[in-house]
Amino acid sequence: MSSRSDADRPDVGVPLRPEMHTASNQASPPRRHVRGLVIWLAAVLAIVFVAMLVSFGSGDQQRSQTNSTDAFAATARSLVQSQEAARRSPATKTIASVLPSVVNVRVVKVGASASGQVGEAKAEGSGVVIAPNGVIVTNDHVVQGAVQVRVVFTDGHPTMPGTVVGTDPQHDIAVIKVDASGLNPATLGRSSELALADTVYAIGFPLDLGVTVTRGIVSGLDRSVSVQGESTVEHLVGLLQTDAAINPGNSGGPLVDASGQVVGIDTAGASAASADNVGFSISIDDALPVIKQILTQPTAQQAWLGVEALSVNTAASAAALGLDPSIRGAAVVGVLPSSPAAAVGIRAGDVIVSLDDTSIASAPALTEALAALAPGQDVTIEFVTMSGRRTVDVRLGQRPPA
Repeated sequence: MSSRSDADRPDVGVPLRPEMHTASNQASPPRRHVRGLVIWLAAVLAIVFVAMLVSFGSGDQQRSQTNSTDAFAATARSLVQSQEAARRSPATKTIASVLPSVVNVRVVKVGASASGQVGEAKAEGSGVVIAPNGVIVTNDHVVQGAVQVRVVFTDGHPTMPGTVVGTDPQHDIAVIKVDASGLNPATLGRSSELALADTVYAIGFPLDLGVTVTRGIVSGLDRSVSVQGESTVEHLVGLLQTDAAINPGNSGGPLVDASGQVVGIDTAGASAASADNVGFSISIDDALPVIKQILTQPTAQQAWLGVEALSVNTAASAAALGLDPSIRGAAVVGVLPSSPAAAVGIRAGDVIVSLDDTSIASAPALTEALAALAPGQDVTIEFVTMSGRRTVDVRLGQRPPA
């Protein structure tokens, strides 16, 4: 150590004589011992200092960990749930009043698979109770081809077998009946009272998830769509459009307004590939005459004209067709081939304003008027076009079987 210390001195390059070296040896030892002692003490102090720092750091870390643990424990003890009652949405009461009227319609159908093999297939949709004696409305496409129908209730009633009373494929409406009493019928509203942006709720059993409620608005009125059925394309008119989610399984369930009244029967959702948040519901104003006809007349006794019609019940809708704003009636939007209407030259765009002595002011009014007639009966139909008024005599046909 001393040799290295000497090497650091500026005069190490000067050779020393032996006596000088001897003399130096006699005078230097005390100084070298002091220097070594100082260095040794400095090293010891450094080690002690580092140890103290480590000790203090460790202590700080332990105290930090302890403080954190105590803080977390205190936070955990402070996490308590409110004792206040939950604040319900105004819609909660509305939906609660409708739910007992909504049912799950489960069917077994027989059909051919893609490979041509015939077998049974299960499917399901929704429905709505409209009478306490077990009358339920759903879609025609839900029960079409069904060999077994079972109805699952939401109000505590046991699951029951159902019987198809009748169907109307043209309007995608079907009526089924269960042997029950004391059911909870829904309140039927008026879809004609709806306006764009009114709040509506779709209730049903989509995607095998159980009863589901979705909310939206009325996003369109008097829509016409073509829907791919199991074997045919259905042309539906006079529909309500909504952005409330309508998915497979919702079919046949109710669309209700903000007061809980049924304003539509859900029928279809737009393909996800073509649109988002677009669903369709059969307006209750159009559905109710069809339901009444199914309940009162077997298919073989129902008079048939063979047209698809929309209501012309406002000045704006009349003007849109190029007619006098005062005109009210049922605008023909489709004529079925080989129908009585096709035979006498009724075409799309004609607006039917009377049938015999009965004034026709809307599409539902035309359905009701036909329901009072019988197949084979001759009637006089008056209709309006852009070129004027015309009358034709028509022999009504028999509604084709479903």
